[in-house]
This record gives sequence, structure tokens and C-alpha cells, in this order.
Amino acid sequence: MFVNCADVAIVGDVSSVAEPFTSSTIESPNTPGTLTTTTGDSKGCSNGVLMCHGTPPDDVTEERPQSLYKTSQDSRMDVLPVVMILASLLAVGEPHGYMIDPPQRSSMWRVYPGFTPNYNDMELFCGGVSKQWEELDGKCGVCGDAFDGIRENEAGGIYATGTIGRNYTRGQVIKAGIQLTTSHLGNFEFKICPHNNPTVPVSQECLDDHRLNLAGTDEHHFYPNRGSGYYEVDLQLPQDMVCSQCILQWRYVAGNSWGCTDDNDCCLGCGAKQETFVNCADIAIFDQSEIGSSTSAPPTQQPPTQAPTQAPTQAPTQAPTQAPTQAPTQAPTQAPTTRQPTTQAPTQAPTALSLSAVT
Repeated sequence: MFVNCADVAIVGDVSSVAEPFTSSTIESPNTPGTLTTTTGDSKGCSNGVLMCHGTPPDDVTEERPQSLYKTSQDSRMDVLPVVMILASLLAVGEPHGYMIDPPQRSSMWRVYPGFTPNYNDMELFCGGVSKQWEELDGKCGVCGDAFDGIRENEAGGIYATGTIGRNYTRGQVIKAGIQLTTSHLGNFEFKICPHNNPTVPVSQECLDDHRLNLAGTDEHHFYPNRGSGYYEVDLQLPQDMVCSQCILQWRYVAGNSWGCTDDNDCCLGCGAKQETFVNCADIAIFDQSEIGSSTSAPPTQQPPTQAPTQAPTQAPTQAPTQAPTQAPTQAPTQAPTTRQPTTQAPTQAPTALSLSAVT
């Protein structure tokens, strides 16, 4: 819940108050989910922002340089647009979100029992916008931790166990699931690194080298235009990438902070100094030949604890009663699931992901 207060003055005599800015809101025809609001002679702004400012009127007095009221005796009703503008600003809360499919490191507990819970897994926002941009000049931990703090979601951290949360095949179109508890436009971006070493922190440079396209497009950015809720984003995995441990990074740059572009166009959502959320998920990508001809049942469909429990029970019972040639034919059918790292602890099938568990 977000609660805000504002002081609003109702002016009785407005004869000496300046002319207001004019404002209109249009939906951008080029960028889905983007609102552009022009004010005065502003050029407007994009990137999923709500409001822009323009050039102040010429008749703004020195005593009231930012007034929004008309210079006329019958302008008292113009208080209403001012209140509406204030209401739109007060509605801007702090966005929160996390990647749940594949489950990011701090959210593994939401899908698989036994993992250390991080009840603040929706707040991996680089320590907050003030710390990130005012204290650290934009620096952020590669998995969303504060750059100058304890990196709990990077190698060696309490949530960075190296456990593979999902398995895929190379070139597959996957669905990334994002839960936003609050949304203020902005955009998502996804990157991947074939890391193959969960004991060493991944570099942002490796992730930057492998930006994922939205499936069927050349676009890298997804714009959440429905407010809070669950978003599924279709992503195209690289055709030439296989890994025993890849790191999938979700990056959400919100549009809820006032800022300015390099051209000095200022608006809500403009400029780089925006609240930023970053999550990392551990996944594996196999070649199709390694898991059989069917793409509908890659090894991700079996929890990793099943591989050791199935193979021993079948081989001993078959060997005494059947010809020796029977025993080898049983074990290979179970082999694909043993390709997963031994660090995998989930006891529930990934396909059992329930959105009711997403809070």
C-alpha cells in the first residue's frame, strides 16, 4: 500500500497568477505500452513515461515562477486541472517485481521447497534509486544487489547455490515469467551468459554480449503496459549456445522517476537515472541430440532427485530374474535426467509451477 500527502492551495484572488501550461496525453503509435504527454511546447517523451514538462510561459512572474493558475478573475475552476495533475503524480508508487520463470536465485523458494527464502525478492533494485545514482554513479550488482553491499545473489552468496532452475534446448523459444507487484511502465530486457562455473561471479560484459531477442522480432525490449500482474515474455534462445550452467539476467528499468535526457528534455521516466531491478536465474541449455528427439519433454520436466532414486531400484530387481542384457537397457532410459548438476535440490517438477504461489 502506498500513501501520499500533498499541500494544495485554493486561491481566492487569482488576478496576479500566471497562465497555466496546456497538457494532452496521447498513446505512442510506435512503441506498445508507451504513453507520451506533451505540456506547453515540450517535444514529449517516450520510454514508457507518464508526463513531460515544457517551456514555461513568457508571463511567468518572478514572484510566482512555477504557478499553474490563470490570470483572470473567473479562473477558479482551473484549480481542477491542477488537482488532477497532482493526483497523477501521487499515483506514482514504487515498482516492485521479480522473475519467477525461470525462478531467479532469490525466488527459488517460491517454486521448490527447501531453498532459503528471501521475502524481499521483489526488491533487488541495486540498493534503491538514490543509492544507485546519487552515491554509486549508476553502479549495480550484476544480479540486483547494491554494488557496495553484500552480493547475496552472486557466486558465494546465500541465494547463489548454482542450482539449475530450468533446462532448455538450444534455439528454443522460451517463456519468461515476470511478476510485477507494482508497475510504472519502463521496459524489460533479457541477457544470457554461458558461464558454466557457479563458483565464480558472472561478468556483466558476458551478459551484454548475448542480449536475447523477443521471439520472432529483432527487438530487445518488452514494455509492460498492463500495470501490475504476471507477464509472459517469449524469448528466442541462441541457436549456437549450449551450457551446463547459463545465467539468464532480467533487467527492468522503470519509468517512475523525474529525469532529463542529454537534450535537456525533462519528464517522468526520462534519462538514465531510473529505478532498476536486476535478477539472475541459473538455467541449462542442451543440444537436442543429448535429450532425444522430443522437444516436449526435455530433462527439465523431471526433478533432479528422481535420477538417483529410479536407476538403483530397477537394475537390482531385473538382474537376478532376467538375462544380463536386460539390465543395461533399463538404465539408459533414465540417463537424460542425470545430466543435471548434482547441486540440484528441487523436489517438485518445474511444470508444477503455480501462479498462486507468486505473491
